[in-house]
Amino acid sequence: MSSEESVYRLAIAKSESADPGQRLIGWNAQWLMGGNLVICSTCFAHQPFEDAGRSFVHICGCIAADGKRFPWCELAEILSELPPLLN
Repeated sequence: MSSEESVYRLAIAKSESADPGQRLIGWNAQWLMGGNLVICSTCFAHQPFEDAGRSFVHICGCIAADGKRFPWCELAEILSELPPLLN
């Protein structure tokens, strides 16, 4: 297993945690954000917010292209489970 694949598997493990803070760490290891885009940290394919309801399409051969992925929806779910921010 390559080091890239090891890092990806660790990010997936964190993403599957019951703890929303750990899931957020896992999400941030897999995705980047720039403007209204979410970007795969492995293949750099991107998806605009307007396509949030569509499955993310990775570049052919990307190790992250291993199942259904809706990164915008995943992020919204994680954020909804975090405690409210203090004023």
